[in-house]
Amino acid sequence: MNGKLSKVIVTFILLMLVSFAFVVSQTPKKVSETEIKINNKKLIIKDEIDVLKANTYPKFTPGQQFFYETSLIPISGEGYYFERQEFKVKGIRIINGSRYFEVQRIVDYYIHNPISNITRKIGNRENTWYYHAKNGYCIGKNINPERFSDEDIFSTDGSMFSYWMLGLRDGAKWTMRTITAEKGKREILKTKYDFEVLGRGMVNGRDCFKIKAAITDETTGKVKETRYYWIDVKDRILVKLESYSGQNKNFEINLVRRE
Repeated sequence: MNGKLSKVIVTFILLMLVSFAFVVSQTPKKVSETEIKINNKKLIIKDEIDVLKANTYPKFTPGQQFFYETSLIPISGEGYYFERQEFKVKGIRIINGSRYFEVQRIVDYYIHNPISNITRKIGNRENTWYYHAKNGYCIGKNINPERFSDEDIFSTDGSMFSYWMLGLRDGAKWTMRTITAEKGKREILKTKYDFEVLGRGMVNGRDCFKIKAAITDETTGKVKETRYYWIDVKDRILVKLESYSGQNKNFEINLVRRE
């Protein structure tokens, strides 16, 4: 009797485990959502966190400096526009009990006239960003100087580093979305970023992941920009970025020096 009862119990447990495994396999991927409010607008980032699970951590060292330069962008009647960016790792700061790397970003804007061969500086901007020492998430003071704010959408677009770089692996694919809406009105802009790791290759002497990002206006369904990122496999920082509209190249960003 006890033997038969034991067999029944074991069979029941096995059936429960199989059922649980099936349910889990049918469960949609978890989606994280971050909301940012800027001047009565709302930006929402959604990312497939199962795909982007970090497999390393930020490898910054206080005192490090990274220097980037954009390619020349033609401006009618002016010549060419370009930027130079410098990122300084100022140190480590404790915010709400967590360790963050304090990174200062200085951007200088230039116009180059090929006829006179004169380059003139037309402005600059400074930002301070804080990257979580474990997961790379970014907060900063760009939006409201009185408080820290989530700025991953900005660091994805313009930084040497963004948290998704920590989750890169061969063959990975993921999606990020931004939604902009006026306060009290319907959503007016939806943008989808479809990322895909295409493979690896050497760029400027560094072993890099090559990532393609198709940026789509979800209102029209049209791809408005395609980007290619080359991310250092070891250090997980941007080495090169190329932006295209159709077959036309918009700009290129290169890491030209690090100290």
